[in-house]
Amino acid sequence: MALEGQQLLEYAYEQFEKRAYDAALEAFILAYVKGYEQEWALENIYNCYMAGNEAEFQKTYGLWGMDGKPKYEELILDFIPYREGEYYIFDKELRNFRGIFSVGSIGSFERQEDFRQMEFSALAVSMYWDWRRLPEILAEAVFHEIYAVCKDMNRCAAFFKIPELAEYAKNIVLFPSAEVFQKYFHEHTSVYLPKICTGEEDGKRGLLEILNQEHAYRLTPEGRSTDNILLTIGIPTAHRGNLVLKRLENLVKMPYDAEVEIAISKNCVDLYEREYAQIPLLQDARINYFDHKKALKITENWSYTVKMAHGKYVLLVSDEDDIVLEALEHYLALLNRHREKVSVVRAKTSYQYARINKKIYGKKGLDAFEKMFLGQNYLSGLIIRREDFLQEYEYLLKLERFEKNDFYRFYPHEWWCAVLSKKGDYIQEPIVLILEQESVRIKQLKQLKEGGYITGDFQNVETKLPPYATYDARLKQFQGYVEFIHFFWGENSEGIEVAMQMVMGKTLYLLTLAKNYGYDEEHFGEKVNEFMQMCREAIEDFALSKEQKITILKILENSCLRIQGTPN
Repeated sequence: MALEGQQLLEYAYEQFEKRAYDAALEAFILAYVKGYEQEWALENIYNCYMAGNEAEFQKTYGLWGMDGKPKYEELILDFIPYREGEYYIFDKELRNFRGIFSVGSIGSFERQEDFRQMEFSALAVSMYWDWRRLPEILAEAVFHEIYAVCKDMNRCAAFFKIPELAEYAKNIVLFPSAEVFQKYFHEHTSVYLPKICTGEEDGKRGLLEILNQEHAYRLTPEGRSTDNILLTIGIPTAHRGNLVLKRLENLVKMPYDAEVEIAISKNCVDLYEREYAQIPLLQDARINYFDHKKALKITENWSYTVKMAHGKYVLLVSDEDDIVLEALEHYLALLNRHREKVSVVRAKTSYQYARINKKIYGKKGLDAFEKMFLGQNYLSGLIIRREDFLQEYEYLLKLERFEKNDFYRFYPHEWWCAVLSKKGDYIQEPIVLILEQESVRIKQLKQLKEGGYITGDFQNVETKLPPYATYDARLKQFQGYVEFIHFFWGENSEGIEVAMQMVMGKTLYLLTLAKNYGYDEEHFGEKVNEFMQMCREAIEDFALSKEQKITILKILENSCLRIQGTPN
């Protein structure tokens, strides 16, 4: 038999005295809903269930840092603690109970694939007020910033006095209308625009239109902000204006604006000047172009690309190669997560670094050095933290004294990375970011030679091997490696041992690679023996213990025997 009136209230008191608080609350609310002694029932509900929790609700709401949020006293909904993580919702304006809100329901939804793929960018949501209708969106606030246009701010914001929602609330901003939403992003052009629109269907299309308008505005000089750029795509270029225009055809399709920048540092004045002249005419304020109007050293042009950038990180890309735009979302998220620790990132590429199939993380110092050294020979896909580079810039300039060192001459960025390994952590990431295009190096050198800009041979005619890849050139680079180790590690025997093993392995690999290209196979064994003698002399000259020298020599002998096909 259903309880009515006085019996219902008496049952509620009885259950409360027995500490059966859930049953008591249900009875109090039922009495209220049935219209029996409503004010008295409500007073008991607030005295028994809210009085001890109100301070925590106020504190939780106060921690929410959203600008312009309604005052606590203006919030229309109260949440009456029920079971663990569950609350009855009381509407103070309508004076009625509006069901139950369960915090546990938020995490019970499988994330949508669109949300999973959008690792970095924020979401825009159109809604009325009730987060119970959008639990999957609320759950995304753990992973994304959420910008919600809600038609009833004082009800919508009330949810964020619930203590269990504090983790979600910190990533949520509310707007009372689409007009205020647009004004905010129009005035705060350094704040990243949301990339996904969701929520109530009638408002979603309007938000998408607004975001498209604001994105277009941010591509103009008036709407451009460089205050919060996370990633600069840096393209050092020379003699390849035609290729830079092709790269820009791809890059201007990026959906990002305040997050990114395209910095182009133009070296030399010999070829494709007409194409270079078209770059400043492009209507895209993300492009930051500088023409030095003279020939520079390669290192000068590369380093200027970093110096002219505004981004927290700079992604260096050859003017031959394209960026996989869909992968930028992942890399922006990666850099954002690690911005306080990571100094260098090596991104996977479609050819040179196609072998990268797992994530590698190296801690600042020897660990980062060992994981990155001699793995950055190809510039495209190298990401460096600009602040670290600038802090070490004067030191890096002094490296120019090694201009006759063949290791420095061909791979100065390897030296940069070694220096940066002492500044921060290192990540190797197995998501393809760079699509290498067909190399135009030989064609370009022919053009320069035909124009009288360079003289001499630039490749082995028979094998099409570049001059830096012959046996003698690789042995000369090894001498450069050894000089580098002396310079970089000094008396640090641990660093010397690690570096020496790495450069021996690298040189043997490169000698074998030349042989496999069909280069001078007859003298391969002779050159390996010459290399072994160079290694023995270098090892003796390092500040190493006897045990370390024996270890390195054993590794050397085994490696050389193996590539010569001689059993141990």
